[in-house]
Amino acid sequence: IDHLEYALIVDVKVADNNAKHHTDQMSTTQLIMRRGQSFSFRLKFKEPFNPGVHNLLFTATLDDSVYMENEKKIQEYVLTNVESFHRQRQLHLPHMDFVLQFEDDMVEIALTLLYVSPEHFADPLKDEAARCDPIYVSRVISRMINSNGDRGVLEGRWERPYIGGMSPSHWSGSYPILKRWYNSGCQPVKFGQCWVFAGVMCSVMRALGIPCRVITNYESAHDCDKNLTIDVYHADLGVKEIPSPDSIWNFHVWFVDPTPQELSGGAYQCGPAPVKAILNGNTDLDYDVPFVFAEVNADCIDYLKTISTDSRRVGQNISTKSVGSNKRWTSPPITSTKKYDSFYVMDFCTVLQVLGEAFVYRPVFVEMSFTNPVSETLRDCSITLSGSGLTKEEEEEIRFRVKVSFYPHKAGKKTLMANFNCSVFKNIKKSIPIIVQK
Repeated sequence: IDHLEYALIVDVKVADNNAKHHTDQMSTTQLIMRRGQSFSFRLKFKEPFNPGVHNLLFTATLDDSVYMENEKKIQEYVLTNVESFHRQRQLHLPHMDFVLQFEDDMVEIALTLLYVSPEHFADPLKDEAARCDPIYVSRVISRMINSNGDRGVLEGRWERPYIGGMSPSHWSGSYPILKRWYNSGCQPVKFGQCWVFAGVMCSVMRALGIPCRVITNYESAHDCDKNLTIDVYHADLGVKEIPSPDSIWNFHVWFVDPTPQELSGGAYQCGPAPVKAILNGNTDLDYDVPFVFAEVNADCIDYLKTISTDSRRVGQNISTKSVGSNKRWTSPPITSTKKYDSFYVMDFCTVLQVLGEAFVYRPVFVEMSFTNPVSETLRDCSITLSGSGLTKEEEEEIRFRVKVSFYPHKAGKKTLMANFNCSVFKNIKKSIPIIVQK
């Protein structure tokens, strides 16, 4: 505005703008707007407006590299607060719900993640100027979700004991992790594994308005030397002796991938790699296409001379939640299920239900029942409740009983997560949707 001294901004209409921009779940006091969408505010001038003297200038950039035209996909990949994905090898086993974003301070936490990144410390002006580019932002976030070599969010650990932190399977949502990191002065939270890294990254991406989904890749290859093969070396008699850094993991949740595996540009980060480049095998393109391509499409080669090559083992299935439901999209489709050879999956009969209607700032009672599948007496039973808009913090170590209560602080469709622990079983999870009324 030319001659700004003649005008006062009276009202930026936080409530109206946040509601129209679908950010009212994040804040009702801080103005949070999405790029490329109209907004309104009210100006009061100190003197009558004269078009010949006062010029009101507004420069709009219509291009938006994260624009999505499909409203259902916007709801699923930007505005949905609960992501559902598999972390078991078998697709017929129950999915896992992971609460993502709409909580107090979420935008502030996401921005802090960018401000404490090595890229910002190296050149603040260049870093901030590049934040209009979702490719740049997602690569920085990929680096900052893990704590390897910087002030990232999560420290990974893939084997017991988890001394000094939580088991990765304890977590039911991103916000307790991000809030703990933020409140500690950006100290890493212990501990995470690939699905936790992926869930936290998905939360930050969606909070910043970048469409994102979690994908599970089964039989995920880890190719260290970028030759697009997984090499297994055998001595002359065929006994596997020569160690290889390449490996195949039972599953891996990825894309842009924050799980620390290999250095990229001197840091533990991966991607963003274009999907079409991965599909077409264009391994000359940025970022990290050869590594991601090998995750889903490497050949497995056993060397004596060449004993065998298996081109079908890696990337057997790629699974992600479908739009608007908890059904799975898989590639290729699952057509049969093998019988278990020497083990069976224990069936936990767990029921979680809401007793009555739910209202904001009124106590809500839920009942959780658990049928003991073993003859052993269960001791030290506890249940942890969490849910965006339902509990401010994780309600930890509530002794197991028939009824527990909490006070919802936000209206709308929410998801309550319950995590049951005892002396025999750990992290038996259950979730239930709740409609909270004003």
